[in-house]
This record gives sequence, C-alpha cells and structure tokens, in this order.
Amino acid sequence: KTSAMPIIIQYDLEKYFDVMVFREDTQIHKPSPEPIYKTVELLGEMNRKKNLHYGLDDNLFSKENLSSNNQDDGHSQGQSVYNTVEKDSNAPRPEKHLQNDGTGDKEELFLAAGINRDEILFVGDSIHDLRCAKAAAVDFAMVGWSRMDLSPIKKEEPEFWVDTPEDLLHLIIKRTR
Repeated sequence: KTSAMPIIIQYDLEKYFDVMVFREDTQIHKPSPEPIYKTVELLGEMNRKKNLHYGLDDNLFSKENLSSNNQDDGHSQGQSVYNTVEKDSNAPRPEKHLQNDGTGDKEELFLAAGINRDEILFVGDSIHDLRCAKAAAVDFAMVGWSRMDLSPIKKEEPEFWVDTPEDLLHLIIKRTR
C-alpha cells in the first residue's frame, strides 16, 4: 500500500477501483487465494451498503439470481488478446481451491457478496498472480509487458494473455457484454 498508493494518487487512478487490496490487507499472501477472497469480502460489504441505500433485498444475491452467464456475441476486439484455454461455460470450476490453503470452500463468501466467480478477471504480471487466481478458481489474464520471465507462466496456461493495455481494455469490454 505504501509503495502503490502514491502512484495510484499521482495518476488519479482511485476512481477506477471500487476496492483495493494490498499486501498489508491480508495475513496470507499470493499465491494463496486470500487476496482475492479479501477483495470479494470488501465488494460484498460495498454491495450490501448499496442495497440498503436503494432498499433492495437479499434475494438479489440468491444462487438462482446469480446463475446467469454472459453470452459472447462473437465480436472480437484486440488482435493480440487470445484465450489460451478452451473453456466450456457449463464446465465445473477446478476444485483444488477447496482445501489447498486450509480455508475450505469459499463459495458462500462469493454468494454472500453477490459475486459470480465467472465475472471475475484477475489481471496480473507474475506466476504468483496466476497461481492465486487458479487457487481461487477465477479467470486470469497475464499481461505480456511483465518484467518477469514469461516462459514459466506460459507453461501454466493462463486463461488469457494480453500484450498491450489496449488489448486488456478490449478483453474487459468483451467480457462485460
């Protein structure tokens, strides 16, 4: 937080984030899924506050209301954005996150927060980021402008690879349609 916040403030980036989670915000760090779980927890608190403000009830976040998936309209943007893994939207998520860090199944955390795992895209630049996303069973986009050696990351097959910030923007836009 102490090293990132001055940069975030300098470039006026706070307005683009509903919540921010830094190393100091969790006891267990990447590659553990804890930073993602902390983010989901904070987003859930934010969602509940908004619902109280707007008078929405908790049924909004029921399993039935969260089960709809975004449909791909076939429109592709960004030439160097590519999906590195064939994905079946009905395929079950990996189960390895359930016990690998001693925290157990976090599905209730996602449901309570009103967040569907399929809506999450963890964007990172390291193998620790990729492993954190995999442990939490959320999609991951690797940025190709990392200072890290990219060959070990490619071997672990991130769901998405983006070569430029513009490609990342196109990927995010495509996923929100």
